[in-house]
Amino acid sequence: VNDLRAVTRIEAGALSLDRRPCDLVALCQQEVEIQRQLAPGRAIQIEAPTEPLRAEVDEQRVGQVVANFLSNALNYAPPASPITISLRADDATARIEVRDEGPGISAAEIPRLWERFHRVAGIKAQDGTQSLGLGLYICKAIVERHGGQVGVESAPGVGSTFWCALPRAALAEIPEPTVV
Repeated sequence: VNDLRAVTRIEAGALSLDRRPCDLVALCQQEVEIQRQLAPGRAIQIEAPTEPLRAEVDEQRVGQVVANFLSNALNYAPPASPITISLRADDATARIEVRDEGPGISAAEIPRLWERFHRVAGIKAQDGTQSLGLGLYICKAIVERHGGQVGVESAPGVGSTFWCALPRAALAEIPEPTVV
């Protein structure tokens, strides 16, 4: 239901963002912990800077993107294979990547992954469930609304790396966190 509401907002041009200073490292660590609780037997590794990676984003919406990338990796990759989330940044952009060792996606399918209701033929979730094909569509809209980009690198039998690149907008205006 929430996904359908989000799609309605996206199509109406009414997807709002509540941009605030955010530490993307902490956000990703939080999403990893949630996924670890939902899939306790799965290995999820995080590669991130030790210092905060600050950006001005809608924390809830970006968390939704990270959660979707992680849950897709967990759903489609074999249970024994690790999932890795990595973060890196330069002065202007922060990039979040989620890698898996799943079935991979053919080059012909990649352009359609971000379309509403698209599902890759012949690839099933590990638990046998089928998605509505809305998650990646919503992720793309959220990231683009932030002025960023999404993408995927994949090949059959190799796995996939889903990524988003977000501008670290207005960093000069983001105050350092106050320690009390």
